[in-house]
Amino acid sequence: MFMRLSRTLCATLSGLLLLSAPHLAFAQGKGPADAKPADAKSGDAKPTDVKPGDDAKDSKKEAREHYQKALDFFDDEVYDAALTEFKKAYELSPSFRLLYNLGVTSERLKDYAKGLEFYDRFIKEGGADVSPEQARQVKDQIGLLRGRVSKVTFDVNVAGAEIYVDDVLVGKAPFDGVVVVNAGRRKFSAVYPEKAPWSRVIEMVGGEPSAVKIELRNAREIQVVKEEARPIPFVGLATTGVFVVGATVTGILAVGASKDYDDLKKTFPVSRQALDDQRSTVRTYSVIADVCIVGAIAAGGYSAYKLISWKPNEKKGEAPKTNAFIAPTPTGGMVGVGGVF
Repeated sequence: MFMRLSRTLCATLSGLLLLSAPHLAFAQGKGPADAKPADAKSGDAKPTDVKPGDDAKDSKKEAREHYQKALDFFDDEVYDAALTEFKKAYELSPSFRLLYNLGVTSERLKDYAKGLEFYDRFIKEGGADVSPEQARQVKDQIGLLRGRVSKVTFDVNVAGAEIYVDDVLVGKAPFDGVVVVNAGRRKFSAVYPEKAPWSRVIEMVGGEPSAVKIELRNAREIQVVKEEARPIPFVGLATTGVFVVGATVTGILAVGASKDYDDLKKTFPVSRQALDDQRSTVRTYSVIADVCIVGAIAAGGYSAYKLISWKPNEKKGEAPKTNAFIAPTPTGGMVGVGGVF
């Protein structure tokens, strides 16, 4: 196992001494995984309970299993899975030596910001246990990675606003700290209740600090406009109906009067005055029927025009005052439409 990790990780940082150190995380580490659990309170334990120290042994065994999986994934260049297994191993046995492996794996994933974080923690948490040679090599790598990241500060106009980098929450305003991000195009966003969300994609330059100013504005009020219903030209339709009824009635009367006129001509004797009166009646009904038909066509056309030409939010004036009428005249009768259009 020692030769395996050394062979793989040495190509990354050229540090055989450093690369072999993570293998000692479980043999030499004195983190929580090696500590004995606190004694159970009187009355809590049962005869079948696990003896003190067994939990630590189980955690240490499980940590070794995750650690071995991480090495296998790393050798197979499945770095995302290797990173996950190294993290699980660190959670179970948090030795500073594992932080170095996490840094190497993060660097392979081109997550230089995380790699820098793990290397810094390796130096700080390792303290005097890190040899001068190890410290020098890791610090050299830290200097290299600093040229591949950018330190970002935030200026936010709304206190309490949540700040996100690449959709990951990094804190809330006011934000006085610094966020280290990978160089390149990064997405910055902020949200706050009753404020319009803020989002920008900004090009980060490696090795240079950046200041991101976030100005959250009031959310725009969504004005709900009720669509005006299309008006129905009741007057025009009613007028059309009157004309249709008038045309129908007078048409029937005209047909009946015409039949009566024909029958009258066959009657003998018959006066000329009676024939003239009956012929006049037929003519009157016919004229009225024709006028009603023309009126129905005109009123129907008007109604159709109003329906087609109507536009929403049209300024409405006074409703047209119209009326249809049928009236008798000395020579027969008349039909018409009166009013203001």
